[in-house]
Amino acid sequence: MGSRGARGATAGGGTAYLAAGELRDKILRIAAGMLGLNAPDELRLRLGKVERRLGGQWDDTGIALVDVARRAYLDPLNLPAGMAPGLDCHKTYDPPPLTFSNATHVCEVELDVATGALKILRYVIAEDCGTVLNQMLVEGQQHGATAMGLGGALYEQALYDADGQNLSASFVDYLLPTAAELPGFEIISMHTPNRRTPAGLKGMAEGGVMGAIGAITSAVNDALAPFGVVADRQPLTPMYLRSLLRGRT
Repeated sequence: MGSRGARGATAGGGTAYLAAGELRDKILRIAAGMLGLNAPDELRLRLGKVERRLGGQWDDTGIALVDVARRAYLDPLNLPAGMAPGLDCHKTYDPPPLTFSNATHVCEVELDVATGALKILRYVIAEDCGTVLNQMLVEGQQHGATAMGLGGALYEQALYDADGQNLSASFVDYLLPTAAELPGFEIISMHTPNRRTPAGLKGMAEGGVMGAIGAITSAVNDALAPFGVVADRQPLTPMYLRSLLRGRT
């Protein structure tokens, strides 16, 4: 299905996680044989080295991943009974259909009733993205998705004249938010692993779009409430907001 729908981590990452787990088990079984152990229950692989738990603590066994690989490929007759040579794994994984993150967006705005100009004073995001693989990438996706939502709510609009001529055919006329228009995003991380995926992963790339659209519209309508008008369409341009306020200020 490709990487759409936030499936990069949940589908691809979940498959890699499960495959790596199977490969780790094989490595530890080989290491157990090299150590003369019947089972790898007290072994773990950490930073390329095999460790054994003795007396409640983990000790280096002197066996590294390279040693296990050498036996797996070059000395297959000494592998555990029934084990195929080499260190490879083939895994298929079908993730659950819904693994989205959960978030709350809070937006504080200032509306100039004389001009319809809108200024975002503060923007806070509290989001649970499950197990985080890369904090920088996750925050970048949160920023990008929220910026995309704000762009659609405040600026982006396809306009046509009475003859069907597109009046917003280039970025000269089709407005997009830049760093100058966007606020600083305050992110509150509240990540808890997803119980439905093996690594606790959730899809989270698109969440900011929906959160931003709802938060900014609610904030604007809160500002408009004293004037008895409601903004019921987007984008919330200064011209549109001023048209709602005309004759009421």
